[in-house]
Amino acid sequence: MRHPPKDLLHSVLVQSVDDPMQWQIISFWSSYEAYQAAEANNQTDTCIQLFCAAGSTPTRRGYRVSHRFSRI
Repeated sequence: MRHPPKDLLHSVLVQSVDDPMQWQIISFWSSYEAYQAAEANNQTDTCIQLFCAAGSTPTRRGYRVSHRFSRI
């Protein structure tokens, strides 16, 4: 991603070990409101385009972080 939205904090592409054809992009935003604003301005379409270019039909799901652990 060359020009990520300013409120996108972290994004990872993960592949299923059990089903190597299954991929997910997990993104962390500064707030839900920031995500909604980026989506309204079509700034979240880059991830969708990656899946479409690979011949997949992407879906979106929203989750809230309930707990977090970071090793420093």
